Parts: sequence; C-alpha cells; structure tokens
Amino acid sequence: MSTRYWLGVVHKAHIERGIAGGFVQLNHGKKRPLQRMSAGDWREIL
Repeated sequence: MSTRYWLGVVHKAHIERGIAGGFVQLNHGKKRPLQRMSAGDWREIL
C-alpha cells in the first residue's frame, strides 16, 4: 500500500476549536475529501 499525505490549511481559530471539541474542521464543509481520512491518520499541527 502506498503512503498518502493529507495537507489541510486551517485558520488558527479553527484548529483551537477542533482541539477543544475533538474534531477536524477544514475544506469549507466538503465531506467527500474528509471521508477519505481514516482513524489513526497521522497529523501535525504547526
């Protein structure tokens, strides 16, 4: 299986809201790309 990389550019306030609520918020509400993510996908917040 090949390695996949996901890159999301997110406003800092959205990151803080997501961390507090335990969810991912990006992509202007388009569900399809986010449905391709899996539990355990690695993430880094810079």
